[in-house]
Amino acid sequence: MAITSLTFAGFVLLVFGVYHFLPLRKQNYWLLAASLAFYTLFDWRFSVIILILSLVNFVIGKQIEKQESQLVLRAGIILNVLALFGFKYASFYLPAVTNLLNKLGVQTSAGGLKILLPVGLSFFVVQAISYLIDVSRKRMPAEGDWLNFTLYLLYFPKLVSGPIERARTFIPKFTSPRIVDNGLLIRSIGLIVLGAVRKLVFADSLMTLLPKDMFTEPLNYPGQFLLGWLITYAFALYNDFAGYTTLVRGVSGLLGIELSANFMRPYFSRNFTEFWKRWHISLSEWLRDYIFFPTTRTLLKLIPNRKHAINLILPPMATMLVSGLWHGVSWHMLLWGGLHGLYQVVERLRSLWRPAVQPDDLPLWRQWIAGSVVFA
Repeated sequence: MAITSLTFAGFVLLVFGVYHFLPLRKQNYWLLAASLAFYTLFDWRFSVIILILSLVNFVIGKQIEKQESQLVLRAGIILNVLALFGFKYASFYLPAVTNLLNKLGVQTSAGGLKILLPVGLSFFVVQAISYLIDVSRKRMPAEGDWLNFTLYLLYFPKLVSGPIERARTFIPKFTSPRIVDNGLLIRSIGLIVLGAVRKLVFADSLMTLLPKDMFTEPLNYPGQFLLGWLITYAFALYNDFAGYTTLVRGVSGLLGIELSANFMRPYFSRNFTEFWKRWHISLSEWLRDYIFFPTTRTLLKLIPNRKHAINLILPPMATMLVSGLWHGVSWHMLLWGGLHGLYQVVERLRSLWRPAVQPDDLPLWRQWIAGSVVFA
């Protein structure tokens, strides 16, 4: 179900109309039922898979709190990563498995083995992992209410493409009264309209200008055309994702539940650290807190010098390579992650001989040059 479709609009109106006539606890049951219905419209098997994973993470969280065991935490993280690898990255390993089975005389279907990919699984997994880590670090108690926990993971406005929310700040929203006053109602409708315009008018219109084979057969076109289309694609991609996030933030606001902002004019960034504070903010903060900071702390225990080359290079490289793998197991995604890691490494190494200056403190002409370099 496309979020810009009339079907989704009707679905939201139905959820909204019933929701505000119910008491708090029944509101939560209604939201969970709506989330499962929304997910089932993609494929009913998605709901079965995601419910099983929710139950497993709920039990693991309770066990982490009960046993205070790092072993249980590691098992939980590995389980979620394996689920992501097993479903999302099937195209990476299934051809080899198919060939092996055929050599062993085991027949597969004409198209080879296929594994179902639940929509939004990448976002589900990182939220589940952050919950388990936060329980282990005693940042929050293990959630004792299966309804609230499952709703945290399956809440339909953020289920497909985020934003990525933290359990310790998001689950309490299901236990306190939600009040939708005139101000929130107007702001939410404004976000829905803005998101729809960005998605339908800007993103979709720009996408229609691009040849479908521009990335697969670039030698068919002059270089100046490819450059123009690449810039067009940059704005189409941004408005598509930011438009989605803006729209679902508005939908969630109608229900009295605020979702995190995910974009903040990223193409105006003047360095790459700033860019990752503005682009896909919820993922950037997740990577910072659960990859970058732990890697930095581990390295500082081994080499207690923040300016050592290893401490400057490895944390951003590891963080961005993980980001690339999260998006997909392929060489081009690893290259994308490696490039963004390299950009940040260069900025960090420069700080060894040139004091860091905040972008806002630069002269305006230097801000324009820096912004152009980052965008390019």
